[in-house]
Formats: sequence, structure tokens, C-alpha cells
Amino acid sequence: MLPDSTGDNHILPRAKWWWLGLALLLTLAGWLYLRGYDASLPFIAHVDEPQNMLEALHIIEIGHARGVSRESYPPGLRSVIYPFLKHLMPADVHYGSMLPPLRLITISTWLLAVALIALLGAMAARPLSGLIAAAVWIVNPWVVERARWVLPDGYLTLFTLLALLLALAGCLHRRSSFSTAAVYAMMLAIIFKTQAIFVAPIVLLLPMVGLRRAPAQREWAWKQTFWNCVRFAIFLAWLLVLYPTLDAPREIDYFSVTEVRIVAPSPLKIWRLLEMILETFLPLSVWFVAMPGGLLLWRYRNRVNGAVIGSIALAALALLIGPHLLPLRGLQMRQFYTLGAMLAILVGIGVTGILSMLEEAFAKLAPERVSQFVQGPRQLIPAVLVTALAAIALAPNFRESDALARNFALHDRRNDLMRYMDTSVPPGKYISNFDNHKTFNRAWGGYAGVHDFPWHKGYSMLADKPIEDWRALDVDYAIMPHRILSDASFAAYQDETALLKAYPPDPNFRDPGMVVLRLYPI
Repeated sequence: MLPDSTGDNHILPRAKWWWLGLALLLTLAGWLYLRGYDASLPFIAHVDEPQNMLEALHIIEIGHARGVSRESYPPGLRSVIYPFLKHLMPADVHYGSMLPPLRLITISTWLLAVALIALLGAMAARPLSGLIAAAVWIVNPWVVERARWVLPDGYLTLFTLLALLLALAGCLHRRSSFSTAAVYAMMLAIIFKTQAIFVAPIVLLLPMVGLRRAPAQREWAWKQTFWNCVRFAIFLAWLLVLYPTLDAPREIDYFSVTEVRIVAPSPLKIWRLLEMILETFLPLSVWFVAMPGGLLLWRYRNRVNGAVIGSIALAALALLIGPHLLPLRGLQMRQFYTLGAMLAILVGIGVTGILSMLEEAFAKLAPERVSQFVQGPRQLIPAVLVTALAAIALAPNFRESDALARNFALHDRRNDLMRYMDTSVPPGKYISNFDNHKTFNRAWGGYAGVHDFPWHKGYSMLADKPIEDWRALDVDYAIMPHRILSDASFAAYQDETALLKAYPPDPNFRDPGMVVLRLYPI
């Protein structure tokens, strides 16, 4: 094994308490992620879910997804969706009926990612480090908000972490099968989101780690690295030559140019992005207090695995800086969940510094200065203290995440609105803000009523135009936020409109509250 290895020939933790802790954490994750997995259905609330479903549906019906899809977008998610729509969806049923099982599969990728975070943390430092890293990730509201939707981020995070874990296991234990499997896991990550490619060099070259200090491994390392690169080169040829990946700048609107080019990254933008991601875990003030714990790792470096920590840190750095090398108009946080997972691992590793310091302090206590009750279990006291402190620090995030999970499980009255409009009023065009812009869109909103209610394109408020102008545009209805009834500006419209239905804001429902107005008096 490499000098950086812990000296344990076992790849997975052996302690039963660790697996029990992981099981409890996965139960907690399931409690947060699975509640409300059918959020808002049959109304399709998330704007990106219909995009992914319609891509697969168009491929089934007409053989391609042009007009709905960006041809250059990786095919991973539509490949997951395709068999459900092709082989399992009943005839003459809206594709939204397949969203519940697909959401459950997506949630399972986030749960498996939790296990990989725990394993990587344990491999890097202590078993407890992995469990704390997993806990930090599980209760993050940023993650809880994303985990339910049929989106590629869970798959990207899962396969990137799996590639890193397999590559490290292959490197530290000289397992060629693991190193080879890591390359294939990396390929899977890339076909869900191409940004995973920034981690690929680390996975491919990991067998070379420690060659100078372990010359006996040189032949194995060179051979394994060579075949890693050959396999990935074949995949890269498909990705860049046979698949239209390089057309992305012409098809995706957040590219600022129409061809692929490398630009100098902005340190300020990188820092702002990192700051936003870190704040989803803990307030920055807490980070600055906790930072010395990570610095203590240097003092206790013989208790951690430098190769694993370095690989995770490099992968996180690659995911942070890599996208900034492309000419993108703006980078949204939703592109960086895998980076967030690696930061959670580094947090768990950093806690090891505090744990080691406490262990050293308790070990130096003379027996006469310690009560008889404490002498026996004093080796456990540092771990208990660190676990308790972590639980206290994560409590606010847990409360916020639990509130999110409860909200996802609430009824969405936009489904009631669909039924009301379809059964109670004549068909007609309507205006709305973002909240209801696709409520009556059959393809994008899940509407399956008999009558059509076309949306006047463009997010609109009633006060944007005089009532006569809306009527001239053949607009019959306005579906507005409920707060419009208390706006002073609404008084001018009261005699010119008819209030048909009101859904006041209510914490027992997950919709924002709305009113239906007819743009003609009764």
C-alpha cells in the first residue's frame, strides 16, 4: 500500500457502530427526502421536469427531441426516463403519471450519495468523520429542496463520488478492477452532466500517487494509468466527435459566445460562488470559528490519509474553478451540488482535528485528576463531545429542512384551480405571473382537462395594462396572487372585473395563494 494509506487492508469500515450510525443517518435522509416525493402532482411544479420528460417522449414518438431538447445536452437523464415512458406508461395517460416512480429513483441517488460521502470521509480520516460529513450534507436545505425532482444533479453527484471512491480504493489497495470501474463511473457522471469532466484527470491519474515513495508499485501504476487513459480517450472521442457536445454554446442560452473557448476565471466570482455554497451549510461566522479545527490536521497528520484528503480537495477545486474557464453568462448554484458534497466531506475531515485535540487532552489527564466514573469511558468522551457539538450546530439546518419536507407534502391548490376552471367557466385566454404561467399547459404543467385555457405569453400583472388593452388581446381571465385584493391599485379594476374564485394564502397548502378574475363585470 501507499505510505499515505492508513494501513488497514479493509476498504470498508469494519466497526458495527459505524454501520449502525450510517443506517440511522440514511433513515434521517429518507425522512427528509421522501416526504412529499409526489409534491404538487398532478400539477408539475418544477420548470425543468417537463423538459426532461418531453425529451424522452419526443424520442419515442418521432425519433428525436429537436424542438424540445438541446441536442448537445448529455443523454443520461433521458435514458433513465425513456424506458418508463416507452414500456411502463399506460396508453392515453399523461406522462406525469410516471413522475412518482422516477422521483423515487432520483431520491435513491441522493441517498446513495449520502453513503458515499460517509465512506469517503471515513477513508480520509476517522469513521466518525464520515458520519459527520454525511450528517452535514443530509440536513442542508439546499439539498433537501433539490432531492425530489427528476433532475440530473443526484446522478451526477452519485457517480462522481463513486468514481472518486473506487479510484482511491484501487490506488490505496492496488486493485485494478476498482481503478477500472472508477473510469466507467466517471463516464456515467459525464453523461448526466458534462461538468464532471473536470474531475476526470484526478480519477485517471490516481494510480500514479506515491510512486516516488513506493517504486515497487511503478509497473502496476503505469500500466493501470495507461489503460485508464485509453478507455477514457475512446469515451471522449464519442463525447466530442460523435455526440454534438461541442454544439452547446450555440444551443444553451447561458453561453455568452457561440463556440467553445477557454477564458481566464474571475477570482471574485469564484469566491462569491464558494461563499454562497458554504452558507447553505453553516453561517460564514461559524466557518471562521471552525476553521482552526481543520488547521489542526497538520499536527495530527499521521492520523489521516493524505492521499484521500488531497484527492477530494483537488476534485472540489476542479469543480469550483473548471466551469469558470468557460464563457458562461452566469453560474447558478444548482450546477454545484457535487462540489457541495465534497465540501461536506472536507468539513467532516476538519472535525477530525478537533477530535484529535480533545483525545490528546483527555489522554494527558492524570488518573488522580479524573473521577473514577470518567476513567473507564474517557476515550469515548471526545467523540461524544464532538458529536454533540455537531448536532447542536446542525440543528437550525435540520429545522429548516424539516419545514421544507413538510411543505412538499402539502396539497397544492393549483390542482383545485385546474378542476374549477375546467368545470365551472367557459374556455378563454388568461394572464398570470410566474406562479400559474403553466398551470393549464398540457405539456408543461400536467393539465388534463377537457377545455383549453391558453396563457397570454409573458409574466403579467393585471395593472401592467389598462383593462381595455387586455380585452383587446382577447384575454378573458386574470389569475393573480391573492395579495392583489388588498392593493390600492386594484380598486380601479373592481368595477371592471368579476372575482370568480379566491384561494387565500394558507400554511396548510403549498401554493402561494391566488385569485381568479374575469375581465368583464357580471
